[in-house]
Amino acid sequence: MYSEFFEERAKFLRESGLINCVLDDDLLFFVMYFVENYCQDSCGYFEQKGTGRPRYPIKNMIGLLLYAYCNKVFSPKDIESNSRTNIPYMVLLDGLTPSSRSISRYRFVLGCYYKSILSRTLQLAVDLGLTDFDHVAIDGTIIKAYNSSYNVIHKSDVNRLIKILENDDYDEEIINKLRKPAYNLLNDDMKLKEKIDFLYHLKEELKSGGQKTVALYDSEARWMLNKKGKEEISYNLQTAVDYTSELILAIHVSNHPTDHYQLPPTLTKAIQNSPLPLKKISADTGYHNEVSSSILQEYELDGYIVNRKQTKEHKKKYNPHPFHKDNMIEIEGTNTFLYFNNELLTFKYQYIVNNKNKKKKGDPYEIKRIYNNPEACYECPYTGLCFTDSHTHRQVTEYGSEYTQQMKYKLETQEGKEEYKKRSKTVEAPFGTLKQQYHINKLPFIKTQNIENIINLYSITYNIKRIINIINVELDDNEQYQTFKKEKIKQYKI
Repeated sequence: MYSEFFEERAKFLRESGLINCVLDDDLLFFVMYFVENYCQDSCGYFEQKGTGRPRYPIKNMIGLLLYAYCNKVFSPKDIESNSRTNIPYMVLLDGLTPSSRSISRYRFVLGCYYKSILSRTLQLAVDLGLTDFDHVAIDGTIIKAYNSSYNVIHKSDVNRLIKILENDDYDEEIINKLRKPAYNLLNDDMKLKEKIDFLYHLKEELKSGGQKTVALYDSEARWMLNKKGKEEISYNLQTAVDYTSELILAIHVSNHPTDHYQLPPTLTKAIQNSPLPLKKISADTGYHNEVSSSILQEYELDGYIVNRKQTKEHKKKYNPHPFHKDNMIEIEGTNTFLYFNNELLTFKYQYIVNNKNKKKKGDPYEIKRIYNNPEACYECPYTGLCFTDSHTHRQVTEYGSEYTQQMKYKLETQEGKEEYKKRSKTVEAPFGTLKQQYHINKLPFIKTQNIENIINLYSITYNIKRIINIINVELDDNEQYQTFKKEKIKQYKI
């Protein structure tokens, strides 16, 4: 039934010879090659249906989305228009003409498969010998949410609305205190129960986010500082990028305003997507904590994450106070600090501090390492200058496990510094492309998962175009690809 239904639609292409018009469109054939050879796992499920009109072939719809997005055609209406008038789209669809509604629906339904399709682009890169994923850099950027920064509801208004709706208490005095977004929600056409449930949902989001306001129609978004230092309702986009090929291994969308705990979920996805074992991982100071060190140690990865002191050294912003820790010299491998009067502060003990119950949340836990030398302090002529009257001797606290300490020493070597330099050269290019060409700061989507799905789709097309750019001069010599192209041309010729 499937082949009979679509045979008539493909017939006119075979008889018209339109394939001759796209012989030089390597992007078209490369997309077809990728879909038919690497996306078969995603195609099988959708092509099975019981009764009614058969579904559009999933390989055609995946190919349509990838080809359109590679050409920066994002609107379902524009894609529909091209499928009726643009020859490459007609060849790609075998003469099918899906409506914009169908295209939009397929784009949404396929969302859960984009991550696995992204991993197949990495397998393609490995098969073509483009990279071995030796060094992967992880970084984050803030992207603006679709919800307006003015359309937010305050915690006090949420409580007032719950009181009004649950007690049927429409006291004019309480209503007059409501801000405009809350007042509009009160008069919304939503059913009473749905409205109350929605308010309790907002209350939970306010509690989990720890912020005073929440976006009214995208409650998963949070207030974050953008590059200009301005607060906006935003999401935190994390990417893992390969140094050699600049391909995106994984993306992770979070509503946490900082990067502190984003390395584990991002790295886990990168490991799942990569067809080869990862080796070296680099990230900036924002990821420097025991949570990040633990996952690097768990997967036995070679980590390169600088601490705050190393960042100060790089920017040459030392603390001017002569007795500050920045002006001490740590002697590698001896667990000692050389103090300004040539005395040694030695390692004494370490302990774990759980920070979960602190009002100001830090790491879930910290490992504190204590260094001191009380005997030297008792006879020091500078007693009272390098520590306060509440202390009896100078004490230095270092944070981090033994793995973190070893990573710090490694980054102070010339080899470690050269390896870490690769990070900045790697992560900026994909961010620039996604923002400038795919306009991820203007996505018309809400909720974390939906945004992650669509950016995964962007990442697939980014990887495809990146692979083509790398091997463009070698496409004519790629025997497997040329064989596929000849078979496709033969299929459509009379």
